[in-house]
Amino acid sequence: MSDVKKIASVEKNSETQIQFGITEYRESMYVDVREHLETDTYKGPTKKGLRFNSDLIDQMIDGLKAVKKALNGEMPPEEDEAEEE
Repeated sequence: MSDVKKIASVEKNSETQIQFGITEYRESMYVDVREHLETDTYKGPTKKGLRFNSDLIDQMIDGLKAVKKALNGEMPPEEDEAEEE
């Protein structure tokens, strides 16, 4: 895989950021969401994260929106009910 191009980040705590980036591999684009540490002994990415094909970005965003609604008390319909609509 080629280097990840950092697009955005969210500070998790004083030593950890969640970084959002993109990378290309075998002519396909991927989204990388990963924890990055900055401590006295290590600075860089960790194994905690995920990488997925950029074709899935809209589905991932929809999933995060559903999680946000659930956190706000708006429970989404059950999987089976959503498929019937």
